[in-house]
Amino acid sequence: MENTEADRVNDLARLIDTAINKMPSASLNQIALKAHVDAGYLSRIRRGKISHPPSPDILRQLSRALHISYKELLRAAGYWDDSLEEQVQDPHQQMFFRAQRVLDEDDMAEIISIIDFKLQRAERRGLPKK
Repeated sequence: MENTEADRVNDLARLIDTAINKMPSASLNQIALKAHVDAGYLSRIRRGKISHPPSPDILRQLSRALHISYKELLRAAGYWDDSLEEQVQDPHQQMFFRAQRVLDEDDMAEIISIIDFKLQRAERRGLPKK
């Protein structure tokens, strides 16, 4: 059964809340500053009071500030599914999974940010999906 958007938001909220609780000496404002996100937005993410998971780029920033695996955040937000790798036949998609195994988190964050940017730009232009 596939997780709903609300499930993904709640999974992400639990993960981020746990990470923040492990940093008792840091205030939410300090963490938000380190992650380059608004403290109010981070608070809403933490409490699950957002309509959809943050973008991969924001998750990358949060992973660094909270010392959480970027892949773990992507998985919780619904951007990553380990079972897909076994089902993929397309060579480009296989290359992406191979890159995920070989490249470090910063390189993967950069790749995902580029893909996210390109998709948003295509959607704004109203380009048809292939």
